[in-house]
Amino acid sequence: MPEANSNLPHVTAVLSTLGLYDFRWASEQAKERGSRIHRAISFLADNDLDWKSVDEEEVGYVRAAQKFLRDTEFKVELVECHVSNPVYGYQGTLDLEGRVRGIRRTLVDWKSSETGLVVDEVALQLAAYGFALDPAAIFDRVGVGLMPDGTYKIKWFKTEDYREDCHDFLAALRVCKRLERTK
Repeated sequence: MPEANSNLPHVTAVLSTLGLYDFRWASEQAKERGSRIHRAISFLADNDLDWKSVDEEEVGYVRAAQKFLRDTEFKVELVECHVSNPVYGYQGTLDLEGRVRGIRRTLVDWKSSETGLVVDEVALQLAAYGFALDPAAIFDRVGVGLMPDGTYKIKWFKTEDYREDCHDFLAALRVCKRLERTK
């Protein structure tokens, strides 16, 4: 997999710059908690999680991810994987890629919150990751809202919208780069 390139914009930064993704509500504490939860889930997905290492307040979120993986019979192929598209010039970190019930190639984005909310713009985020991972493929995409009580909510994005979502992200990227050049 490609290494991170500090000169390339990140998928979430592109979406945020254009107001398609709003991180203003997320405190630094919430962002740090999310990073710890992602790290624990990556160990979980690799079957290498020491549950004693998970903060008591974060166990429910990780249990929710575990339940999602079990309920969907998810076969993990990539975890917390850096992806980039050198042709269009962007990068990001994909939370999870694998197969639902061993068949459907699927991208997963984890969202941890009290409500389990997954916003519609996650569709563009996941399309961008998929297009960077394999431009010729069409992926199923799901946002998984992890909640502290160990439950989750899922938001599947339409597979038939995948290509359009890729194009919408690339349009957003182009506008973002134009704005950067005119600063």
